[in-house]
Amino acid sequence: MTFGLTVSCSTKPQRGVLDSVYDFEQLLDKPSYGRLWSGRSTPAQCGRIRIGGKSVGRLWEIQESALVNSGREDLYAAISRVRNIGSWSPECFAVWHRGPVAGAGARFVGFNRRGLFVWFTTCRVVVADAPAEFAFKVTTFGLPVALWGYRLEPEGAGTRVTEYWRDLRTGPGARLTELLGRVFTGTRPTDRAEVNRAGMRSTLQRIKTAVEA
Repeated sequence: MTFGLTVSCSTKPQRGVLDSVYDFEQLLDKPSYGRLWSGRSTPAQCGRIRIGGKSVGRLWEIQESALVNSGREDLYAAISRVRNIGSWSPECFAVWHRGPVAGAGARFVGFNRRGLFVWFTTCRVVVADAPAEFAFKVTTFGLPVALWGYRLEPEGAGTRVTEYWRDLRTGPGARLTELLGRVFTGTRPTDRAEVNRAGMRSTLQRIKTAVEA
């Protein structure tokens, strides 16, 4: 059995995966970027590749998608009610936010749990382009942690929702945020993408179930 794998790298970040949010983050200090294609999967930056059972590199960006039997407007409305994250996410169990819907610039607090550890993060909405895209930046103690977002695209009679994540733990303070992440979540920085990918699949299934009900 033969598996095909194509990887390309450059010294500059590749645009196209999250074009609408690149303006919000400055990630040009990374030494190199790459893209990994596998099957129908969409591009991911700085691929974490397994060759012969060994892991190479660190995955800085991933995305997963699901087809939901719903219009974009209803789906966007559900996602922009950020308190719903507490019901959908396998890690975040509650969200504090003033008002029912989060618009551009809105801030909210996420409360997370893994095992015996509980911690909180502060979030700010950076993209609120109804009904096409919603994204927010996560920080801890003022230091950048990650960018999470959702893209909504019409597909047949439904909507394909793509959840994406980008690791922002770069530059000054990166080692501290990585240490905090390891302590609270028990996950190494190099393994965070794989853990989040599994979480994304659970989240998308819960969104699908909730919206289609």
